Amino acid sequence: MKTVYFSRSTLLSLVLSLGLMMLPLLQRQFLLPKQRPRRVDAQNQPILSDLIRKSHQQDAEQFVGPSSITISVIAGASVAFIVQHSWRNRHLGSSWRSYALRSGGGRSSKSILPLLLLRRNDGSSQSVQKHDKDHILEELVNEHELITTTRGLCLPGKGLLALDELVEDDGLLPTVENTMENRVRFRETLLDAAQLSRLFSGAILTEEDFADARARNLLKLASEKGLIPGVRLDRGSAILQAGEVGETWTQGLDGLKARTQKCFEYGARFAKWRAAVRVPNHSQLAISEAAHGLAHFASICQSSGLVPALDIQILSQGDHTIDETLSVFEAILGATFRALLDFDVMLEALLLMPSFVLPGNKCAEQAIPKMVSAYTMAALQRHVPPAVPAVFFRSERVPEATASADLAEMNKWLNPWELSFAYACVTDGLEWLIWDGKDENAHIAQAKLLEVASIESFAQLGVSPSED
Repeated sequence: MKTVYFSRSTLLSLVLSLGLMMLPLLQRQFLLPKQRPRRVDAQNQPILSDLIRKSHQQDAEQFVGPSSITISVIAGASVAFIVQHSWRNRHLGSSWRSYALRSGGGRSSKSILPLLLLRRNDGSSQSVQKHDKDHILEELVNEHELITTTRGLCLPGKGLLALDELVEDDGLLPTVENTMENRVRFRETLLDAAQLSRLFSGAILTEEDFADARARNLLKLASEKGLIPGVRLDRGSAILQAGEVGETWTQGLDGLKARTQKCFEYGARFAKWRAAVRVPNHSQLAISEAAHGLAHFASICQSSGLVPALDIQILSQGDHTIDETLSVFEAILGATFRALLDFDVMLEALLLMPSFVLPGNKCAEQAIPKMVSAYTMAALQRHVPPAVPAVFFRSERVPEATASADLAEMNKWLNPWELSFAYACVTDGLEWLIWDGKDENAHIAQAKLLEVASIESFAQLGVSPSED
């Protein structure tokens, strides 16, 4: 005997149809006006009873006629079709989800309710694509894994450990050759630090750590330490031909889908992409190109099961003021999130890694932490939706104590995001200098890492170094 399965949408449609079809009977049974009991003589009682009965029959025929039943059937079928159509196509269309997210989507995963109740906000028509059950199930499982990974990275008092800086920074120390073997040794030294998971939730490695068999031991080491492995997938910058002189754009989109799938198979669960924009003499093309690259990267990552981490870097070289930095920062944030909606990126499974809003390193008026937090928070509140779960701030080219004070001031504000830190051991700290390629200095470099990370962890909880 063949088993027949009914989906939730079909059952809901049947219930609504039957309910609307039964409405005339319910109205006839319960909503007809009832005659008041009258005191009549025994002699006239049969005649009055016949009159009352005929009156009730006439009212019933007028109240429920063939036209009412026909209208109820048509209404029931229409509602059934609308509900079933909306349920089957709940995964289609970025405009539905984008409208729901801009309305205050929160940190939960995609909700079905907005898809049933909200119309497409662009007014355009879209052909319905047929998706089989396996494809829909695969999408739901992928979204659940992305949300789970994101929540595992956004924990109170924890940040991200960035170990992806050594590939492009050649010649940091004259005594240590910048080879792959030395880079792997340095990362192993830091990942071997005790109680690392108390301060960090994830570790960002390089793509070479996934390509080499020996370097892949770093993934196992990070997992054993309780850290979620991540990977940096951009391939540096190149000159932007149609922009201003000296402007750059980020490379690495070619073949990115295959690379993300390979990194996911090896154990990576989130990926980072850096886009840098300068403040003085910048072009709109540079901002648009950076936003497009970030959004395209995020879309490919989520389709491969990786949580995208968008590293938006505002270059600090120059004598520009903090107001000029704020203007560029808001421009890149606005363009990026518009592009993210165009690429149908799920904001609940997205990490933001911007720099603080700071004046140029040659500016005569440097900002105090309260001013930095006020400017940075203003930009975030204007352009970052509350659906984004966390913002990890980069502290490079800023003294450690000042960066921690900026983060602590940021966490004293009321905000919908988890504001944390992303600590780069090469550009931010002294661990590379302390290690100096010698194994006997490993415990000193590890102690320095834990010391600085503890200060950043307190700052993530809203405690500045002076208050600690």
